[in-house]
Amino acid sequence: MRMTRNNTAELNMFQLAVWAGIIGGLAEGALSFSLSLIPGMLTWRNANSAPILFVAPVFYAPLFLLATIPINMAARRWPRVNWERGWFSVLAGVMGFCLAILHGMVFSYSTSFILGTAAAVVSYRYLGRNQSRFHQVVRKTFPSVVGLVLAIGFGMLGGIYVDEKLTLDRLPAVKANQPNVVLLVMDTERADHLSAYGYPRLTTPHIDSLAQHAVLFEQAFSAAPWTLPSHASIMTGRKSNEHGAGTRTLWNLDDRFPTLAESLSKVGYATGGFVSNLFWTGRSTGLNRGFLHYEDYFRNPADAVNRTVLGRLLLFPAIEWLSSNNDIPGRRRAADINAEMLRWIDGTRGHPFFAFANYNDVHQPYRPAKGYEGRFGSVRSVGNVRGLQIGAWDQDQAVPPAPVVANLIARYDESLLAMDHAIGALLDSLRSRKLLDHTLFIIVADHGEHFGEHGIMAHGQSLYGQEIHVPLIIRDIGVDQPGVRVAQPVSSVDIAATIAERVGLPPGAFPGSSLLSSLPGRPGPVFSEVKTRARPKGFRTVKTGQAESLIQGEWHFISHTGGVSELYNRATDPDELTNLSDSAQYRNILSNFQGELQTFQKALSTVALRPVSDSAGLKKTPQ
Repeated sequence: MRMTRNNTAELNMFQLAVWAGIIGGLAEGALSFSLSLIPGMLTWRNANSAPILFVAPVFYAPLFLLATIPINMAARRWPRVNWERGWFSVLAGVMGFCLAILHGMVFSYSTSFILGTAAAVVSYRYLGRNQSRFHQVVRKTFPSVVGLVLAIGFGMLGGIYVDEKLTLDRLPAVKANQPNVVLLVMDTERADHLSAYGYPRLTTPHIDSLAQHAVLFEQAFSAAPWTLPSHASIMTGRKSNEHGAGTRTLWNLDDRFPTLAESLSKVGYATGGFVSNLFWTGRSTGLNRGFLHYEDYFRNPADAVNRTVLGRLLLFPAIEWLSSNNDIPGRRRAADINAEMLRWIDGTRGHPFFAFANYNDVHQPYRPAKGYEGRFGSVRSVGNVRGLQIGAWDQDQAVPPAPVVANLIARYDESLLAMDHAIGALLDSLRSRKLLDHTLFIIVADHGEHFGEHGIMAHGQSLYGQEIHVPLIIRDIGVDQPGVRVAQPVSSVDIAATIAERVGLPPGAFPGSSLLSSLPGRPGPVFSEVKTRARPKGFRTVKTGQAESLIQGEWHFISHTGGVSELYNRATDPDELTNLSDSAQYRNILSNFQGELQTFQKALSTVALRPVSDSAGLKKTPQ
């Protein structure tokens, strides 16, 4: 049976669409991956990694194919029009726009649209003169480009697997009975919402049980009130003013200071990271440095689509506008992270391991895992939530009415309850593998969250306790004794020194002191800070202004840019409602804190001038 002219045209159109999708996807993938190799070049909006080389063409080819169906219908209705020429020009224009807008800070949307239009015009004119020759090119190269994509996909998966196995085999030999380390960071979890910390709702029964055989720090504080600088401090043992990650001049954690993963891998540890907050703990932030295995992007179809330019431009608006129950595309729950972590642990082949997990369950938008919504009150719709809620906070959002805030808190607590159950399941899994008693197990949060206190919602906007008071629970190696509660203020910055001491790294591998060995008393104040940070096309200001704070004993001192100070007694005023800085009665305390802060500032300002020792004793000079 002979193929009709219309059928031939349809075949050409569909083949052309797939070919254009593959070529365009390969171009976008190559550009995106190349930029991802340059630290700080891509932001939280467009961060990527190697799988984009395969995912982009696999996404665009079927998308263009589906979009061709109505074009073919129109071609049947009006066969005299050169639909193929026009349609390919449109596809070329779309890919031209995507490539132009990919970086996000080079070309604006209007400029990218102009460049895409130019690509469409050039393609249209070219086909006007060379359409037959172009047909031959598409037909001849079609099998090759399809084969190239498949080769990239299989080669990449196989290459990653083989590389990790070879690297694991090359790890240095370790001393017998080296302890494992599990570090769980609960993103956006304020301490006072855990029942282990006295919250009236039973939100954390499994963590409560763990605390009965661990050390619970009642007054632990993060180095910063948002994700990137806080995580960077946990991983390096450096204050955020030292490492600078997340400031207006530094998007990512650079390589001046050794990380836990680097130091542990040098002494034979298998290191694995498993993160759910892809915006601020993905590999583009530099937090993956030193990890043999790091699971962030492309872990499910929704996130894979979101890594492409067109997928990102379509997916976010679709979720924001079409759903009243919007969520972060591809968000993975604690149970998903745990499954990946345990699968990796089972493959470490007897090496001691350092497993780091970032849980994003309680981050905005507050969407409890299935089966948990409604546990702490009836579910109340708050309408369509936009802006941060899909990816980054909006510091200008007003505090909603009290019933809405109560509804948000209920959903937040339900998300915590679901995360707690996942942590309980992880503990059970480690126990069943006979690993738990040989594992230093740490639970902490990177920062807290405001629910209208001080007129603030979300986080990253202040240094009040709601944002920097975090849970910190450490189950020591082989410990099975009644839980210990520590009342003295401590900093999550010292987690690195704690791990280093417990696994036997050389003294001084990380600054600070072990949270376990230096109990019960700890000298000096706890330092935190928040700064104006970089963001695409500008800087994000802080609602209360740039600030630094010191916490010592029951006192919390906050110094804002411009010399404005605040002083709170957390023992009598835990919500920090009464500012005592203007009271003559506390003038000496305020003056002492101001002197302490100046001392801190001087010490921190000299760090960049001194060589930095890595965990192997080598010297590195900050660049």
